[in-house]
Amino acid sequence: AILAPKDKSPRSLALGPPPLVQPKPDSLAEGMPWVWKGGPKGFGKGGFGGGKGYGKGYGGGRGYSSRPQPLPEGFEVNPTTVFTGTVITYYKFQGYGFITPDQKGAIPGDKVFVFWKNINSTDRFPSLLKDAQVQFTVSVVERRGVTTLQAENICNIGGTPIAVQDEVDQKKTFVGGQNLRYTGTLKFFSPKQGFGYI
Repeated sequence: AILAPKDKSPRSLALGPPPLVQPKPDSLAEGMPWVWKGGPKGFGKGGFGGGKGYGKGYGGGRGYSSRPQPLPEGFEVNPTTVFTGTVITYYKFQGYGFITPDQKGAIPGDKVFVFWKNINSTDRFPSLLKDAQVQFTVSVVERRGVTTLQAENICNIGGTPIAVQDEVDQKKTFVGGQNLRYTGTLKFFSPKQGFGYI
């Protein structure tokens, strides 16, 4: 609670203490250094990115900008072709990342965008680990007015679903145990800043 300053003047005694002043929700983050205030470099204006975004092609993986790499003219995609590759980066809290295929030259830029909804996984929230070996297909999608590629059907090599949550959970300390679940009421949430209170 924020306490009002003490005032012992006659006027103060007659009117009582001044009302408490509560901070505005958006100002709470200013005093909380732990609050997440942004993603990786290049994740800013214009949705994902806005920094240098893709740069030359994908910009060295420094962020997902509003201008994905367009497909070269005449490039054809076979949606049944299965590629193998390595996860070069994945931003769990943003739900996206990039995979570089083992088949060099098969995909323009040798890098393909991956979104969490296209991950075949048994985890509560599908995600990938950096340097993981995966297999995938690709599809042509329209994103921000640009025809580009996106990874689909991402799974372990061999076709089994990806499961990384248990490995990550082993490094955490759970209050009351890993399987304990709480219920509560959402009191405040700021979509702009990405945090709230229950």
